[in-house]
Amino acid sequence: MTFDPNMIVHTPNNWLETSAKYDGQCRAEFAQPKGVIVTSGALCFSFTGEGSVELQIDAADASNADSVDLDPPMPPTGDYRRYGHTNPCVSLTVRSPNGEFIANERIFQASASFGPAGQRIRLRPLRGRFETTSSRQAAYWVLPLSNFVLDYWPYPQMYGPEIANHPLRVYPTPNIPSGLSGEDQHVATLCANQRNTLLTFKINGQGGFIEPLPT
Repeated sequence: MTFDPNMIVHTPNNWLETSAKYDGQCRAEFAQPKGVIVTSGALCFSFTGEGSVELQIDAADASNADSVDLDPPMPPTGDYRRYGHTNPCVSLTVRSPNGEFIANERIFQASASFGPAGQRIRLRPLRGRFETTSSRQAAYWVLPLSNFVLDYWPYPQMYGPEIANHPLRVYPTPNIPSGLSGEDQHVATLCANQRNTLLTFKINGQGGFIEPLPT
């Protein structure tokens, strides 16, 4: 058969989400003055890993509309350096069908808008945790890396099936068409392995790898 390089297709795995959004019930607790907002909202993560929570308070929701003063009198000096001229948020939770996000330190008020339909508040927690509702036992662990810079990535190479077709490969190695020989076989092998530029390592006797994400 005649080989066409377009026959080799690198299809990204569908497990990876470079951005994520969870809709659910939100609870935000403020400290100066004290108050609590309980309403619907959304937790979003950008491709850089930055998280934010947007609260939507309907104008008809009297229990929330006037319960919290978001623009209090000038806070003490230490609080002003940390939170600016905003009411400090000391606790934030978002419950969704996928799990619960919890943050209780360093939660900044990114923006607040007011209109006829109600209020929209965006909070930005610098640290938090997500407790999943899944009861399944973890088989693999993934750690996102930001600002991971190398002088150069390894040249493309061939890996064994445990790496080439690992469930967490972003770009699994595609199969090479059968029936090729000579130069076509060589070119097909190069095309199939062109995304195999991984950093491989061992941890606790198990294999691991670092793979560049799509840009």
